[in-house]
Amino acid sequence: MTSSFYGINTFGGNYVWYGTVIKLDSSGIMSVLYSFGDDGSYGYAAGLIQGGDSNLYGTTYHGGSLGFGKVFKLDLSGNFSVLHNFDGDSGGANPSYGLIQTDDGNFYGTTLGGGSNDAGTIFKLDTSDNFSIVYDFDGQANGGNPGAGLFKGNDGNIYGITSSGGQYGGGTFFRLIDSPIALESSANPSLRGQRVTFTATVTGNSPTGSVRFLKGTKSLGSVPLIGGVARLSTSRLKIGSHSITAVYSGDANNASVTSAPLVQVIRAATKKEPRARPRGNWGQGNR
Repeated sequence: MTSSFYGINTFGGNYVWYGTVIKLDSSGIMSVLYSFGDDGSYGYAAGLIQGGDSNLYGTTYHGGSLGFGKVFKLDLSGNFSVLHNFDGDSGGANPSYGLIQTDDGNFYGTTLGGGSNDAGTIFKLDTSDNFSIVYDFDGQANGGNPGAGLFKGNDGNIYGITSSGGQYGGGTFFRLIDSPIALESSANPSLRGQRVTFTATVTGNSPTGSVRFLKGTKSLGSVPLIGGVARLSTSRLKIGSHSITAVYSGDANNASVTSAPLVQVIRAATKKEPRARPRGNWGQGNR
């Protein structure tokens, strides 16, 4: 690391409205390392992170080749490179906050929108600059639209908050355990008697085998893994909250692993109002 400080201005620079990356050295002299704006991106006030390689890393809310933001790297000589362009769809849109780097050298961040539910994502950029989505927010019980940057806890896990969803609709505080298996629900919360599909996605070295779905310790069924995905549907869950996990069997090239628990909420179906009975004596003599 260096003895200088680095930061972002949201305005100014060569393109006036798009901002800059600035450097403040130990003598208090400020200089501009880079000006945003050549692709319509601007330096969103999300801050920078200095990686273990001493380079600076960050995100822009707009811009990039597709217009939905990007992840960038800037070396200390001012050489700028784009590491990833967000697609505005399943790959996420508009990263609103900066990155964190974990002990293994990987970077993690969030997008405000996009993802499979258009409720935001958590993404990962590994040490080879390979991009992946590690979690899609559902906008419901598990939260939606991340409302602040991520941070790493003393336990090694990643934490953050969402600005919507959760039990009361006002957001959630979440913990992410990076795992090669992810579990999602097609509807959460759902109504009693409604069919819910649980999807387990396993990453790794072309994983094969099967996935067993559990409600607590009770098995809901075992499903073959096809193309890294296993799905199980059920309409037999009772009213209440149920802890659902997915257990991957493993194979010759991939270890067995259990997903983080997913809390599936089942609510009572809305009762229909009884039809009002007409007044009067309706018999054979009434017309």
